[in-house]
Amino acid sequence: MIYKVSFDKQLRPILYPIIAFVLISIYFTNIIIDAWYTEFRVFSIIVYLFLFVYIFVIPIYIHVNYLFFNKGLLFELDNVKKYIICKKEDQILINENYANISKIEIHQTNGYRQRSVNWFSWSAYYYYKLIFKNGKTFYLSRLIIKDLEKFINDKQIDYVNHFIPLIPNK
Repeated sequence: MIYKVSFDKQLRPILYPIIAFVLISIYFTNIIIDAWYTEFRVFSIIVYLFLFVYIFVIPIYIHVNYLFFNKGLLFELDNVKKYIICKKEDQILINENYANISKIEIHQTNGYRQRSVNWFSWSAYYYYKLIFKNGKTFYLSRLIIKDLEKFINDKQIDYVNHFIPLIPNK
């Protein structure tokens, strides 16, 4: 199967922050208008700005990080031959057998993939770090493939928790 960033894979994680931001904006607009001529004006604006960053800016930042990292990336899983092939702009980045993978790390927001409570609007974002036996590492975001561990299930899988799971620059 060949995987790439598509509209439907982008929609799920970004939809919740957008809807939440719109609903909170509608609610807080009324509060700010009501509080504008009282002593709570500054407090209501500070709360609104905090929620704006918490609910909207951080998920958008993560989404853009994942999009730029995976731009033009084609990821192919061949379950018959047990191979992973990753191409970017006609250049082969990875061409490895499943046996060459030593470990898969799933970098996530505190416990998201273990199905715990999601406290953050960016909890749906996570990425995979594939560590190969020859020392190479490769990163894949959830915008490319959502459940890599279902296909490569015989490898050690470690969950690494982050407050904000950004793919590091190389």
